[in-house]
Amino acid sequence: MNFLVEKYDSALKQTMIQLGSSVKLAQARLKAIERVRAEHKKANETATKEKEILRVKFEELEGKLKSASAAKKELARENTRLEQTAATLEKEKTELLEERDTAVEKLIGERQRLRDSRGLEVTREREGSKLLWSRRQIAALVACATILVAWTPLGKRRTCTVKLQGRRSASR
Repeated sequence: MNFLVEKYDSALKQTMIQLGSSVKLAQARLKAIERVRAEHKKANETATKEKEILRVKFEELEGKLKSASAAKKELARENTRLEQTAATLEKEKTELLEERDTAVEKLIGERQRLRDSRGLEVTREREGSKLLWSRRQIAALVACATILVAWTPLGKRRTCTVKLQGRRSASR
């Protein structure tokens, strides 16, 4: 029986050693599991914080994108309006240039008419003045002819001395 008790004792010791080592192993595993759980918990908390930060940034960027899109649409509308205004102004400019060209042509025609009229007036004045001079010359010649015919008291003929300058100022 002693043999049996020894065998039992050795089996019990061995089992106790195995149990002690498995308890140590279980404790080590438990510590490792707790350490891994703590790491996972920290990682989850960090991921949650980062996720929240990213969500806030995403919302900000989404808001900026929406406002940028709205601003882009507004700028496109403004650009269209400005292009229409530019087209209208270009059309008005063309019309005004046509009106200006018409007015310039009319004024050039009027200027030419006045120039021609002035030329005609000057020509008529020249003709009138030539006619007046020719009449004066004829009158002077007639006066001279009557004087030439007259004889001097001594029976000699006298020459004609007519001053045309005095007559010209008198006729004007």
